[in-house]
Amino acid sequence: MKGYNSYLKEDNFDFKSENEWRFVPRKNEIGNNLISQKRSTYLKNPKKHNNKLLPYPLRFNKSDIEYIFVSKQEEANKISQAFSININKVLVSRWKTK
Repeated sequence: MKGYNSYLKEDNFDFKSENEWRFVPRKNEIGNNLISQKRSTYLKNPKKHNNKLLPYPLRFNKSDIEYIFVSKQEEANKISQAFSININKVLVSRWKTK
């Protein structure tokens, strides 16, 4: 999908290239633990909540990665070298972070 991007003030911006995905497991895939909860609850004891999910890591291969977005070219170079990922898959994002 292409259109005007008011943030970047760019016509014909390819919004599809910025799609992200999130893995949201079913409760039975993570030992019936909660998938999410109130931030205030989590912040009371983050170690406890994180430890509950340690046995259930998200597994993937490098071939599953389409792109990795970073904020600087130096970061792209480091990631490409450190993980032997094709530099063409590590893109500098034009979006500004706060």
